[in-house]
Amino acid sequence: MEEVEFNLRNLQLVELEILKEFIKICKILNLRYFMAGGSVLGAVRHNGFIPWDDDIDIIMPREDYDKFLQKGQALMQEKYFLQTYETDPEYTMGYAKIRNSETTFIENSTKNLNINHGIFIDVFPLDGYKPEQKIRNLIKKEKYRLYSMQIDKKYYTDHKSKSFKGKIGRIISDIIYGRKSIHQLLMKKEKIAKKYKYDESNFICPFFDPVKEPLALVFPKTYFEDGILRKFEDIEVIIPKNYDAFLKQHYGDYMKLPPEKDRMPHHYNQIIDLKRGYKNYINLK
Repeated sequence: MEEVEFNLRNLQLVELEILKEFIKICKILNLRYFMAGGSVLGAVRHNGFIPWDDDIDIIMPREDYDKFLQKGQALMQEKYFLQTYETDPEYTMGYAKIRNSETTFIENSTKNLNINHGIFIDVFPLDGYKPEQKIRNLIKKEKYRLYSMQIDKKYYTDHKSKSFKGKIGRIISDIIYGRKSIHQLLMKKEKIAKKYKYDESNFICPFFDPVKEPLALVFPKTYFEDGILRKFEDIEVIIPKNYDAFLKQHYGDYMKLPPEKDRMPHHYNQIIDLKRGYKNYINLK
């Protein structure tokens, strides 16, 4: 593919505009949200983006998330696309992205998928979790893993596990779920995640976090409560009320900067273009 130079700061500013659109819609629909992951850390430590970060992460209680999926697209500017496995059939994630269709952000891992490849922000659902249900949670975790293996096999062959346990798990998932579609597998994963309601649980979990193991990020709901406002670039955003405990659990000593060698974007891309839409670079089916 053609190489197009881009400036990381300019990429962040495109993402910031998507975030503003998202917040506008949340206010219209009276929806709860919180900045998540590195976006919380950026708000607390840098009053905006982590200087080397290349994305924005949002989390929403499941009820609010579902309402956003139902009504958000109709309220967005035309250039924005609310991407889910239902609105974009080859999309393989169980969480949403809001894409700017007039830009390009083609990642190595998804370059062969016939999906919208615009610059995006991530929007994750937050679901209830009950730690006391140990056996049920273990079963849910293993089912979740097997579903994920089938999705990875179909679209992310470069991510196959090379461990013995991973190979055994893939054989089992092939036997049980090999003929199911991506849509069916994502629905099964979502059914696991939605077992316990957010508002009726004392603990919550972003089941669809793409980096962590399933169920690895379980937080007391008291970390969030109603949230608080925090400066993020030229706007105010909502972050978890007890952000200190949240960030310590997530990152440890979060105010300490990482070594310089680790200060780099974490997405690996074929191409990023801030001025031309992704359709300039792919042949849609």
